[in-house]
Amino acid sequence: MIDAHIHFWDMARDDDILIVRREPSLRRQAMPPELLPLMAQAGVRGAVAVQSAPNPGESGHLIGVSARLAEVRGVVGWVDLTAPDVRDRARTLAARPKVVGVRAMLNRVEPVGWLAEDRVRPGLEALAEAGLSLDVIARAEHVPAVAAVAEALPGLAIVVDHGATAPLRRDDRQDWLTAIARIGAIGSIATKFSGLAEEAPENWTPETLEPAFRHLLTCFGPRRIMWASNWPVIDLRGGYARWLAASRTLLDRAGLSASEREAIEDANARRIYRLGEQ
Repeated sequence: MIDAHIHFWDMARDDDILIVRREPSLRRQAMPPELLPLMAQAGVRGAVAVQSAPNPGESGHLIGVSARLAEVRGVVGWVDLTAPDVRDRARTLAARPKVVGVRAMLNRVEPVGWLAEDRVRPGLEALAEAGLSLDVIARAEHVPAVAAVAEALPGLAIVVDHGATAPLRRDDRQDWLTAIARIGAIGSIATKFSGLAEEAPENWTPETLEPAFRHLLTCFGPRRIMWASNWPVIDLRGGYARWLAASRTLLDRAGLSASEREAIEDANARRIYRLGEQ
């Protein structure tokens, strides 16, 4: 298996990590000596490390840590997509060890349509030119902008993290259901089978998560979904092993062929993030 979304953070750096500010239990070291045994016990052979704060220092730290780890197959960093020299920055980032993409944290910018604004377009074009994909952390309200960018720049591979944050603690999820159907219809957009437990009530079970997972699978299909843990954030809702067991239960129930199951657990991450090219 490939874990398509993990984080490392070092509290000594004092990076502005939003989830750490919101969740005091995550205000701790989250570094390889803790994660690698969890991966080994689970039979997860590789991971994609993703930036946690919108600054080049945190991104550089992540790249440096990941460069020394055989288990980390790719890195999704950060670049200021509105910088005047964004093309140079994107090329420089793409030349760093294991870097495969850039993430835009849409939950930290205004307005909700920011990604589709003219001032961001040169940065997005620069990513495509540099061979980098675009991860987005997004909610349903960001989806129109994500869809507009995907339609305008079909050569840019876009990954919507954590299934666009399914609101599993709300009764009314129609906005999310509609948003997923919208972006799932665009072939250049993929998503991650992750983040569901974190959005669910504390007493979640696989059955709690199953309707959201089934909707993702229906809209994206098994060739554009990547399994991921979102470690260490998953520790808020039971931890790595519990999430892995639950996600395997959901995959078991989904009626997938062997190749479709392997795609979600491994091959999609390798293809979408071009991990064999690093």
